[in-house]
Amino acid sequence: AEAGSYPCVTIEDTNANNTQPALKVQQDGAGYGISLDQNGNKSAIYVHTTATSEPMFYIDTPSNDTGNVINMVAVDALTTGAALSIDAGGTTLATTAAGGLVEIMYDGAGTSVNNLLYISNGSATAAATIPLFINQDADKNSIKIDSEATTENAMYFGSPATTSGRVINCDDVNSLTSGGIIRCYSNAADNTSSRNLVEIYNDNAAADKAVGLMIH
Repeated sequence: AEAGSYPCVTIEDTNANNTQPALKVQQDGAGYGISLDQNGNKSAIYVHTTATSEPMFYIDTPSNDTGNVINMVAVDALTTGAALSIDAGGTTLATTAAGGLVEIMYDGAGTSVNNLLYISNGSATAAATIPLFINQDADKNSIKIDSEATTENAMYFGSPATTSGRVINCDDVNSLTSGGIIRCYSNAADNTSSRNLVEIYNDNAAADKAVGLMIH
């Protein structure tokens, strides 16, 4: 049996001055432009690139409106794998404060209700699934929010269904020395507007066993 020393088809362009594609596929019908059926236990597509300032994959102005530009459907066989894995360990990463290893950029002027990142655990039985987990090993903020909102909240919890749990829980903060658990700081010069820097409001008169603030 053939052991697979060479590919079945090779397209090789050794002219470094060539600016045209080595392979171009044009599909005017409703069929796939390229269809891959990978039955072996190996990557269906392997890309090795030495490009430095150009992207490895480039999708040019897609016309999708209700469809997804990239779509993974029924990724249901996963166990210890991941639908998307990004591994970076370079010491020269310099995204600056205006970028990141992963970037979601939106500059549209639309007024529709949108989420730039939407994470949903739609199974009530997946009780051990955490929608977002952050592991920060460096001495820097785990989450930083730069909000330009004026009348809306920078962080909002909308009608949580919490009963015996806590909506916000700082647990086992046992390494403190000169630090603190919560700090609320304001330096606003406005002396005409009435405001509360911290507000605890129990609005139900029947909840006579609820303590607004307990200090132990």
